Amino acid sequence: MSQVLLVRHGQASWGAADYDVLSELGEEQSRVLGRSLAARGVRPATVVRGAMRRHRQTAEEAVAAAGWDVEVFEDHGWDEFDHEQMLALHPPGVEQGEELTRAAFQQWFEEATLRWTAGAHAHEYDESFADFGRRVDAALRRTVERLDR
Repeated sequence: MSQVLLVRHGQASWGAADYDVLSELGEEQSRVLGRSLAARGVRPATVVRGAMRRHRQTAEEAVAAAGWDVEVFEDHGWDEFDHEQMLALHPPGVEQGEELTRAAFQQWFEEATLRWTAGAHAHEYDESFADFGRRVDAALRRTVERLDR
């Protein structure tokens, strides 16, 4: 029987000019993932990843560390939602010029996520939460179609 393992990308580069790149820790997390799965006897017939750079880097590092000879497919359906737009549509609760701490950012992110997922303001987003869900559901269906029955 086939199974699907969903893995989030390794740590991205928080605070860097280009967030869509793995940090050194993210690269190591990806290698640890590959070695750990291989040690458990996991031998995927297919690897599917999103189209973002951190998705590609995570898959490449994990596959190489595991020693798998497997084709990696790209599917934009697995890409993340636009967190920057989500945050922009729900400004942080800090005064202009005030430093945004990690704790304050976490609170802002949670509040902005609740606003987006609630759906009351869906028309303000390029991709509503419902549309995001449908996109990911479709990606999962395409992934399952690649599997052996």
